[in-house]
Amino acid sequence: MATASITPKQYIGWVQRSLNRLLGCSLISDGIDSEPYRDQVKEFKFGYALGPSAQVGVAEQNALIKANHLTPEYVAWAQAALNAVGASMGAPITGTMSTESKASVKSFQAYEGLVDDGWIGAQTEVRLMARSGLVPPGHVTAGTPPKKPKPPVKPPQIDPLPPEKRMERVVNAIIYEIQFKPQVYPNTQQRKRVACLMLKIKKKIRGEWIGGKRVDDSYISKGGTDYPRQYALGMGPLSYSGGAIVEDLELSAAETLQRNIMRLPPSKRTQQNAIRKVVLALDYDIEGALNSISNVYNVHGDSNMGAKLLHEWGMAKQKRPESILSCYN
Repeated sequence: MATASITPKQYIGWVQRSLNRLLGCSLISDGIDSEPYRDQVKEFKFGYALGPSAQVGVAEQNALIKANHLTPEYVAWAQAALNAVGASMGAPITGTMSTESKASVKSFQAYEGLVDDGWIGAQTEVRLMARSGLVPPGHVTAGTPPKKPKPPVKPPQIDPLPPEKRMERVVNAIIYEIQFKPQVYPNTQQRKRVACLMLKIKKKIRGEWIGGKRVDDSYISKGGTDYPRQYALGMGPLSYSGGAIVEDLELSAAETLQRNIMRLPPSKRTQQNAIRKVVLALDYDIEGALNSISNVYNVHGDSNMGAKLLHEWGMAKQKRPESILSCYN
């Protein structure tokens, strides 16, 4: 994965193409270290918990390479290029980096005098483009737009991503942070709980299933008013004695998280400390409500129908792997 045999401009061009594919942006593949380029590098690094700078070092480079290998259209291009140069003997184009495809990459790298590790980095991509004449997806050839004069007054910050995409970036950032920087979460139990919660919310927003069932992200908030206690003891409008059912108290964890993320100023939505506080606040809220349900039931037991129904609701949810409450067993 070295870059010694290509120019800095070619290397930045590789990064630009990678960012275009992975982030859906439209950077001109001109190899110029511009402000839009640095902004997109920061966006990518934010999603992978790689720090706030615009520097592309070894960790960022390896993350880009691995992400490219998981991008079907990029892998399909690589397979077509390898076929064109005779390195893969006309193997089918599947869009999946199989063992055979990696072997073809190694063969091409060895022939070109590159490190034959099977990973398509900047050197290998540049050589494949030159030898095959095929351009990978993400290569933008439109002319460089003229530089705009800087406005005298800085315009208000606007998040370039829609709420749903920003939400997914935040969830990914927390997952990667837990995986690669576990020391940030010194409480092991909380770290495992938050990781479980984020993974389930990620599946929820992607429409994925768990065990053949849709992810259930419903929870009850404790908030500042202790909703479980109010429900059981008839202290508010949403109470058992007032005719409410437990499901009337349910909220969507994904919707709550997205709403609280969007309440942050745009500049803070890419700051790890800020988004971590939002995520931990949701975790505390869910855990606090479950503890409240347990406390009310321990005091009143089955003699209080509201407490009994809340207890049965929580126990049932925690036993179901598709529920986010299973993270709180």
